[in-house]
Amino acid sequence: MNDLDQLLTGARDAIADATGPLDERTLSRVRGTVRRARIQRHAVTSVGAAACAGVLGTGVWYGIGQLEPTPTPPAHSPSQTLPSPAPSSDPTTPAAPVTPAERAKSIDDATVIERLSAPRTGETWTAPVLDDAVASSLLPADRLDTWSVYRVGERGGATLYLATEDVTTAIETPTFLRAGALMYEVDDDGARLVTCPSARTGDPCVDAATDVAAGVTVDEDTFYDTLTLPSSVDLGEGWKVSTDATRESDWFSPYGVPVGLTEQPVASIATVGSLTFAGAPVAAPGATGLVEGLSSAAYAWRLPFGSYVQLDSQDVPGTSFDDITWDDGVRRTDEWRTWTAGAGALSCMDAQFSLEDSHDPADWRRVGTTADGLPVMAPVAGGNDLSRTVRQHMLDKSWTMNEGSEVHGLDAGYPYASDDAFLEAQALIAVQAPDGTWHVRLRADALNVVFECA
Repeated sequence: MNDLDQLLTGARDAIADATGPLDERTLSRVRGTVRRARIQRHAVTSVGAAACAGVLGTGVWYGIGQLEPTPTPPAHSPSQTLPSPAPSSDPTTPAAPVTPAERAKSIDDATVIERLSAPRTGETWTAPVLDDAVASSLLPADRLDTWSVYRVGERGGATLYLATEDVTTAIETPTFLRAGALMYEVDDDGARLVTCPSARTGDPCVDAATDVAAGVTVDEDTFYDTLTLPSSVDLGEGWKVSTDATRESDWFSPYGVPVGLTEQPVASIATVGSLTFAGAPVAAPGATGLVEGLSSAAYAWRLPFGSYVQLDSQDVPGTSFDDITWDDGVRRTDEWRTWTAGAGALSCMDAQFSLEDSHDPADWRRVGTTADGLPVMAPVAGGNDLSRTVRQHMLDKSWTMNEGSEVHGLDAGYPYASDDAFLEAQALIAVQAPDGTWHVRLRADALNVVFECA
C-alpha cells in the first residue's frame, strides 16, 4: 500500500510540474466614463465598483441542500462522464480509460457551441428561486440587506447558488455601475466559491479572495461548459457576434449582471445551446427619460439562470457609425465616439439599440451598408414621426454647467438645431436583426448632452 501511495503522489507531482498552475486573471469591475459638455468641454469620469459576496464558516451547512451521501466528483472533473466503449470480444483487451473534462487554452467555437447543449461538466440549471433561508447562511451579516441568494441548479451532489447584489428590475445607470454575481456550490462538505467558470483558461476569473469567509473554499478548478462563451457565433443574416472585446474589457463579469433575473429580456434574438442572444433591459418600466414608443436594451448573452453578459459594441455587427458606407457618397463620422446607441434612452443609460412598438417599413428608406454588409435604413426624406420625436427629446434632455449655472438644449451644446440637420447627418438609423426585428440606433453625438453620469 505504501508503494501505491508513493506512486500516486509521484504521478500527481509530475503532472503539476508538467502543466504548471492554471492562469488566473483578477477581474476589475471598475470602469470610468467620460461624458462631454460642449460649452466648456468639461470631462468628468464616473467610476463605479461592484462588491463581491463573502461566505460564513463551515458549521452552518447542516440542512442546506442535503442530498444522499454520495461522493462528490473532484471539482475539475465532470459528474457526468462519457460512456465507456462496448466490451471487446477479446477478454484480454483492456477497456479504454474515461477522460475527465479539462480546461484548454484554446477551444474552437464549434466545440464550445456543441458543449453548450451537451456539457461534459454535469451541471443542470433551473429557474432561479430566491432562498432567504440559505442567504443567512451564505452571506456575511453586513450584506444581508443588500445581497440576495438564488438557487439556480445542481451539479453532481452539489446545489448551485447565485449570490447577487440587489438591483432594481432594470438599471438606469451605465454598465460599470451595475451589480455583479457570484456562484457557489454547496454540498455535504460545505461551500465552494467558484471563481473561474469558463472552460477556456485565458478567460477572466472572479476576484473574491479577500471576500471569502473562514471555512469557505475558493474553488479555481470547477468550470462549466454551459457558461463558456464562444469567441464568435454566426447567427445568420449577416450577424456574426463576437465576445473577444467583451472578455478582454475591464468591466467583464463571468456571471453577468443580474438585471431582471426572473423576468424576460427586452428581446430574445437567437438561442445557442444554453445561451440566448438577447436585449438586456437598461431602464426600469416607467423610468423617466425614455422616448415614448421605443423600448431600449443592450446586446447581451443571457446566461441559463437569467443574468446578462453585456457585449462590447465592437463585438456586435453594424454598430460602428464611422464604418458605414453611405449611398450618397458622403463620408460621415462621429467626433464623439464611433459606436451607435439606442435611440430611445438617454446618454447615461448605456443602451445599444431600441425597438419600436410598431415598425412601418413605409417610414424608412435604404441609405447605406454597414461594414458587415447589413443594409442601413433611415427615415424617409422629410423625416417621420419617430425622427422628429427622438431629436426633440434629446434636445429637451440636454443640459450642462456653464460658469456655475445650468444651461439646457442648444445652449448646452446639442448639435442638431433642426430636423433637417438631424436627417442630413443620418443621426437616426435602423438595421434588421436575425429575428426580423428592426433595431433603431442613434449616432452617439445625437444623444442628449449631459454634464456627467454619476
